[in-house]
Amino acid sequence: MSAITEKLNRYSFKLSEMQDIGGCRAVVSTVHEVYRLARIYEERQSHWNHTLDDQRDYIKEPKARSGYRGIHLIYRHASRMHPDFNGHKIEIQLRSQLQHTWATAVETADVFLRQGLKVSRGPEDWTRFFILMGSAIAYIEGCKPVPRTPADRKELIAEIERFAEQLEIMTKFRSWGQALKIVENSPNALKKAHYLVLVLDPRNNSIAAWGYKAAQSEAATEQYLLLEKNKPEGGDVVLVSVEHAADLQRAYPNYFLDTNAFVELVARVMRDRA
Repeated sequence: MSAITEKLNRYSFKLSEMQDIGGCRAVVSTVHEVYRLARIYEERQSHWNHTLDDQRDYIKEPKARSGYRGIHLIYRHASRMHPDFNGHKIEIQLRSQLQHTWATAVETADVFLRQGLKVSRGPEDWTRFFILMGSAIAYIEGCKPVPRTPADRKELIAEIERFAEQLEIMTKFRSWGQALKIVENSPNALKKAHYLVLVLDPRNNSIAAWGYKAAQSEAATEQYLLLEKNKPEGGDVVLVSVEHAADLQRAYPNYFLDTNAFVELVARVMRDRA
C-alpha cells in the first residue's frame, strides 16, 4: 500500500492505470531462460483474451538511474467472467536468479536505510554501488552493461571495491541478515497456516508473524487492514497465501533478509578482478 501511495503522489495517473498494482514474477536460472519464458508468453498470446499493452526489456536496456535489469510484460485484463476488471493493467516480471538477488539486496538496503533506493531516490554512493553491481552481473551473464559505468571490467571492479569498502557493504549486509527474527504467536499454528500476516519493523529489528487457516481468509484480511493503518514508521505489512509456511522464506527473501546470496555475489565479483 505504501508503494502504491508513493507512486500516485509522484506521478499524475489514475489508480486504474497503474501497471503494477497487480502482478506476478518468475525467477529462473539464467538470462537464456528469461528470454525463453518471454517467447512462451508471445507464442501463447492467442490462448487468452488479455492483450499485451507494453513490453520492457531492461536486460537489453538496463535502467540507467538504478541498474535494474529484467523483462516486464504489461497486459490489459480481458475476461467475460470478470468484466469489471477489463482494461486494467497487470505486470509480469521475468528475472534471472542473479537479477533477483540484486533486486532483493536493493529492497533489503531500503528497509534499513529508508532512502528510496528502489525508486531511484537514494544516496548517491549507495545508488552508484548498485548501478555498478548491475553492470557486473550483466558481464557475468554476457549482456549489455548499465549505461555510464566503466567499459573496462577491471576498472568497474575497482570502483565496486572502493564503494564496498567505503559503505562497509559486506559488514552491513551480513549484520542485516542476522538482525531480524520472527516473533511467532504460535509455531504450530504457523506451520499449518495457509494465510500469513507479516509486520516488518526495522526500528526494533523484528518481524511479527500471524498464521491463519484456509477458512480464515476474512480474519486474515481484517488483521492485515488493521495493521496496515498502524504500521511502525519505516515498516511494512503484507498478507500472503502459501501452501506451506516453509515456502515463505523462498517467496519473500527480503523479509527474512537472506543476504548470503548477495554477499557471495559481491565477493565473486571482486575475486574476478584478477
